[in-house]
Amino acid sequence: MIGELPLKVFLAGRVAVETDGLVIGEERFQGRQGRLFFAYLVAEQGRAVPRDELAEALWGSAPPASWEKSLTVIASKLRNLLAENGIDGANALTGAFGCYRLELPEGTWVDVTVATKAAQEAEQALAAGDLNEAKTAAMLAASLVRQPFLPGEEGTWIEEKRRGLADMRGRALSVLADAYLRSGDAPEAAKWAEQTIALEPFRETGYRRLMEAHAAAGNRGEALRVYEQCRALLAEELGAYPSPETESIYRALLEAPAPQTATAAAPEPPRDAAPLADLDRAPEPGFARRLARRSGVGVAVAIVALIAAAVASVLATRGGETHATAIAANAVGLIDTRSRGLGSEHNGRHGLPHRSSHTLSPADHGRRKPERNRGGWRGRLGREPRRQQCLVDQPAVEHGRENDSGRRGADRRRVRLRLGLGDERR
Repeated sequence: MIGELPLKVFLAGRVAVETDGLVIGEERFQGRQGRLFFAYLVAEQGRAVPRDELAEALWGSAPPASWEKSLTVIASKLRNLLAENGIDGANALTGAFGCYRLELPEGTWVDVTVATKAAQEAEQALAAGDLNEAKTAAMLAASLVRQPFLPGEEGTWIEEKRRGLADMRGRALSVLADAYLRSGDAPEAAKWAEQTIALEPFRETGYRRLMEAHAAAGNRGEALRVYEQCRALLAEELGAYPSPETESIYRALLEAPAPQTATAAAPEPPRDAAPLADLDRAPEPGFARRLARRSGVGVAVAIVALIAAAVASVLATRGGETHATAIAANAVGLIDTRSRGLGSEHNGRHGLPHRSSHTLSPADHGRRKPERNRGGWRGRLGREPRRQQCLVDQPAVEHGRENDSGRRGADRRRVRLRLGLGDERR
């Protein structure tokens, strides 16, 4: 679009002039006022600028008393600098009727001017559907004014110029996002939309483009997050709501159907597998009730046995080891008897073998007598259900009476009363 030019002027990022391969840096100008004088006249693009306007641009609202003379010196040095680099300074910079005018050679390339023109061409190409031309022109405009206008300088006209160039760069970035979005390149469109938001965070155009780019890429969650970011910023900083255009995109995202994920089908059983009928067989109707009743009784008996064992340990500490041993043994036998009773009834009803280690019949249990030992009763504890009715055996009681009839007898009675066996004196 633009070929090689003999003269180039840069005002964004730095003040410089390039001609025939030679560069005139900003240090060659007459100080700060010399740079501002040259930049102001270049930005006006050949307009005749009054002297007092130039004075305000250089020194602000309070110029020095000798500002007219200083302005004349600055203009003279600029003519000499242009002449040293092959430019006819006398014809380029003229002063008449209280005004100064800078007219550069035809075809001079100025970065801010070229960027403004390129942004306009990009918008026109996008409207015409020429996406490639829109991308090229918009990228040129955005790259030329990436740096701020006259960085480090302050002034009313400088701030206005910066705002105008920032607005122009924002339009160029929006064109890039739109062009890449239309061409189907969602990641590239999202990149330019993010730069638009960073440049102008209060302009909703960038948020809308970024939401559309994420939605096109299948990232609906990211698109909703961008909307929330826009909404929160406007509410906190400006006390405003998103525009109807932004809200319409948000509602479309909410109403869009969620992507369906394919569910894995359950594997079918092999055709030659034999059916396992016994696994699905329901238990007997009355078994659950009997089991619950038996379980409750078993828990109660276990609690009573544990209390008996605790009392036995107390008695052991007082010296009645034989008496305590008998109580503890019977408590263990009681627990074992109840557990065997539950298991035997369940196994008997369902045709399962008993898990008992002995082979005696229930009748043998009633006839078998335990063997008497010096220290108490030693037998096969827990095998006959009737034994639970006598938790404290008689020999152990008699032995306790011989040692300490009064104290042991009282302990024995308390144990029987706690276990619900009644007083033996009745």
